[in-house]
Amino acid sequence: MQALNKARQVAPQQTRYHPQVHETARAIALAERRKSDRIANFTAWLGLKV
Repeated sequence: MQALNKARQVAPQQTRYHPQVHETARAIALAERRKSDRIANFTAWLGLKV
């Protein structure tokens, strides 16, 4: 999550539309039994429904 948030700060548009970012965020969200606010906010920013 730290690396994803850093990427979001540095290059938000590229981060938002990059397929690997979507895949990684989805995998993190699905791996967590209880979704944290950090991953929930990040996936919402990406437009993912997890």
